[in-house]
Amino acid sequence: MAKQAKETADHNQLSEQEQYRRQQFMRAFAEIRDADSEMAGVKGDLSALYGRMKAMGFTKADFKFAKSLQDKDVSVIIEEHERRIWIAKIFGHQLGRQTEMFDEDRTPAEDRAYQEGHAAGMLRKENQPPYDPTTPQGQAWQKGFNQGTEDVNKDLDNVVNGDDQDDDD
Repeated sequence: MAKQAKETADHNQLSEQEQYRRQQFMRAFAEIRDADSEMAGVKGDLSALYGRMKAMGFTKADFKFAKSLQDKDVSVIIEEHERRIWIAKIFGHQLGRQTEMFDEDRTPAEDRAYQEGHAAGMLRKENQPPYDPTTPQGQAWQKGFNQGTEDVNKDLDNVVNGDDQDDDD
């Protein structure tokens, strides 16, 4: 009978390696459970944000495209669009007949610099113009950057202080 009790006790004993594996599993399980919960909250927030933007006429694809504009080199983006136009031509789609839209950029240099600066300001990028500040393009970029920063700060102020802060009547 003593031998049987010893076998049972040994049977219930776990090796240090097995104890370690179980501890690691339980720790990872808790982290995964917490991360899943966090992701559910973030996904809910994203869904609400996309819903608000949908009401304004924007789609998830619009934001995916905007992200690609930030992440990819312009030549890659143009190549993708040219390939899509080529595919549209195969299908006889009207877009396939719009090839001139990717011909030479006819935007005046100062206007283009302003637009680039405005986008940089709106995205809160560093104030590092890609143009010499003494040139008209450099000055236009800086003006656009300042306006973009002002626009995003105004939007932030409206969010923080409410849209009707000027209504002190």
